[in-house]
Amino acid sequence: MSSTLNIRRAIASAVSSGYDSVMAPVAIGARNDADAFDAGAELLREARERGVAANLSVTVNIAASADELPASRDHAISSTRSG
Repeated sequence: MSSTLNIRRAIASAVSSGYDSVMAPVAIGARNDADAFDAGAELLREARERGVAANLSVTVNIAASADELPASRDHAISSTRSG
């Protein structure tokens, strides 16, 4: 997902293969002004234009350390609850 053209090709390939949804990883890390291209936003835009559902995934162990506890038990990372 390094360019608009690559994303368009991937969406077109999914549509021509009969898929109605696509999934792609979200890049985790600091962005700067020189990095104006937002691949996730572009994927969502292109998919919407083609009528394809799109999902962006986050690798949880990159988003938060396994040693860190969420600030709230309602946090998405905390998936276990008692009663």
